[in-house]
Amino acid sequence: MLLHQQFVRMAKKNASKTAIIDKTTGKSVTYSRALIGALILSSKFSWYDKGFIGIMIPTSAGARKVPRQYR
Repeated sequence: MLLHQQFVRMAKKNASKTAIIDKTTGKSVTYSRALIGALILSSKFSWYDKGFIGIMIPTSAGARKVPRQYR
């Protein structure tokens, strides 16, 4: 099972539990919010050719939501 598949599985199982804590802002993100954010972001890239996309964003909880590979 690939990493992104395992994350979806864990997010469904632990939807209300904390997935990410951003120590710089003091905010936390649940698995369900992280999954929703990743799916929304992934859909924004769906019109690109299949493969890998590189994105530069600040180190924070939001940085962990970027999908490494999209379908």
